[in-house]
Amino acid sequence: MSAPHPITCICSDCELKKKVMETIWKMTSRTIPYVDPSSIEAVMTNIMKLAMPRQIEKKGSGAFASMHECLGALTEKMHEFEHAVHDNDETQAARELIDLAVEAIWGVASYIAYGGTTSSMLEERP
Repeated sequence: MSAPHPITCICSDCELKKKVMETIWKMTSRTIPYVDPSSIEAVMTNIMKLAMPRQIEKKGSGAFASMHECLGALTEKMHEFEHAVHDNDETQAARELIDLAVEAIWGVASYIAYGGTTSSMLEERP
């Protein structure tokens, strides 16, 4: 099975390239659903009610010391997400996405804790 367009793999693993091509083929040959706004709201609610309190219980409520620390935390979670995707474990990949979201929210909250404001962050970018 080949994809309609050639793919240049950034990984040196040819098996991974084959899996990526097969996944893209499967995705493009099926109907892709739309994300319902209520699904987004449910995810955000669960993050704030479940995932964030667990994170605070586990790591405490101290802000990231710097954006570099935040980058390190996000990079670690991104690698865990990447491994779950490479293992074709969609459930674990979704868990890792929640962890990434928690770290990203904590990063913004840390920025605010040091005196940053949200108004400039939410402005439309050029």
